[in-house]
Amino acid sequence: MNSVSPQDLLKELEEMIVHQRAKCLKLARRIVPHLTQEDMMNPFDWPEVANNPQLIWEDGLLAGLQSAHTAMSAQLRAGGRQPS
Repeated sequence: MNSVSPQDLLKELEEMIVHQRAKCLKLARRIVPHLTQEDMMNPFDWPEVANNPQLIWEDGLLAGLQSAHTAMSAQLRAGGRQPS
């Protein structure tokens, strides 16, 4: 049986976060072509982006992935294992 370490799971979550962040930016740039990744930190500055239902959905997925990563990292630290 092939076991997966918690660090491997964290790494996979990190890769998923990077992919989802890029997906959100790509979608936002269809609406406002010159947006940067930094602009995505404050989407309310761009109402046409902030109110787009598809982007709201995709950004929610990103937030969920980030929350899972944070929770898993905290559990590893609490258990005495440092995430890599």
